[in-house]
Amino acid sequence: SIGAMIMPVECTKKIVGDLNGDCMLSPYEMCMLNDYSTEVCDCVEVGGNLDACMEDEMCKGLNKISKSPDFADRIAFLKTKAAGSKEHAWVYKYLSASSTNFGPPTVAGHNTANQNTVNLGAFNGAEWLGAFHNHTNGEKPTIKMFSPEDISWLFRKAKLREKFCIQNIRPLDVSEIFLGLVNVNEVYCLKVKDWNKFSAFAPNYIMFKAELERLYQVKGANASQIEYQKVLLHSLLVFDMGVGLFDLDENGIWKEINLDLSNTNNTPIKKPCN
Repeated sequence: SIGAMIMPVECTKKIVGDLNGDCMLSPYEMCMLNDYSTEVCDCVEVGGNLDACMEDEMCKGLNKISKSPDFADRIAFLKTKAAGSKEHAWVYKYLSASSTNFGPPTVAGHNTANQNTVNLGAFNGAEWLGAFHNHTNGEKPTIKMFSPEDISWLFRKAKLREKFCIQNIRPLDVSEIFLGLVNVNEVYCLKVKDWNKFSAFAPNYIMFKAELERLYQVKGANASQIEYQKVLLHSLLVFDMGVGLFDLDENGIWKEINLDLSNTNNTPIKKPCN
């Protein structure tokens, strides 16, 4: 036949991320090239939509945290401390180097220079994946939402985790990094959704910090949680940071919180995890 006489075109181009040498990037290869987790890219490989796969992986990670040992007791403890004038924190890592299940959390000590704040900087090792902490009340209450310093800690943790993964020749799992915030009535968590965006954010941190602090100051220390949510979500969106905001309801269901883009003055939209 005529078809049998036509030789296949040899692939001679070198394309970054082309794993099978076919001179094309499949959805799976694009996913891996953009440093999404192995779990997300495995989901894409079998036909999943990237956004849906990311959402599913975020929810699995959050549920693993909330089902970890002593989680409910530690959150209850932090809720009582959120009514006081002193920060407390619990820090999380896996049971072992070969495990992907969290062990019991470790209490974080306080800063020697300011005993009202916790020393999360002491937990920068690659084995530490995240923390839950409270903000404070009292004579000098702190804003009951994530601060620029909280975002900075999350960024440093993610960069150190990336370095660890590269040095140990293992899949990038920055999506496992998290930071939780506990108020008297709320439990929030920040998760890295897009590492490329978050990684590129560093040069803009000073501007982000100034703008977020300004917006919090405009709202004041007694603003509602909805107003604080809108302020943080607006800043995350404007600086295109690739970070998601979640909260845990009274039934133990995690929900992602996003601005209503049809009208950002509306109450933010909450989408429950499956």
